[in-house]
Amino acid sequence: MLECRHCYIYDYGEKCTRNCRFCYVKALKPDPLDWQEPLRLAESIKLLKLKHCVITSVARDDVSDGGASFWAKTIRTIKELNPDTTMEVLIPDFNNNHELLQIVIDEKPEVISHNLETVERLSPK
Repeated sequence: MLECRHCYIYDYGEKCTRNCRFCYVKALKPDPLDWQEPLRLAESIKLLKLKHCVITSVARDDVSDGGASFWAKTIRTIKELNPDTTMEVLIPDFNNNHELLQIVIDEKPEVISHNLETVERLSPK
């Protein structure tokens, strides 16, 4: 979905390793991470001349670091190709692993968020 000079982009696939009752994303075995995707994403942002982008993703519990290093590469690549573009990253919860969260924090995106789009009844943890 594109809107003005903002971009909402899904990162690292459309198949999720979880089966959250509130989510429409399919819970399937994900494809392997495509390490060229961060560059394609950064190039798309540049081509569209976006001033701000919001990037979100599915959970990747199948990857040892939950995708944290992939997020880091994505943020770093976007900043390298688009130094004037700000970004918000809507990251997975990394199963509450603070070390993995720190990998994303260290890349210094302007905003770090996590979707909280349900009620306790559907997601008691």
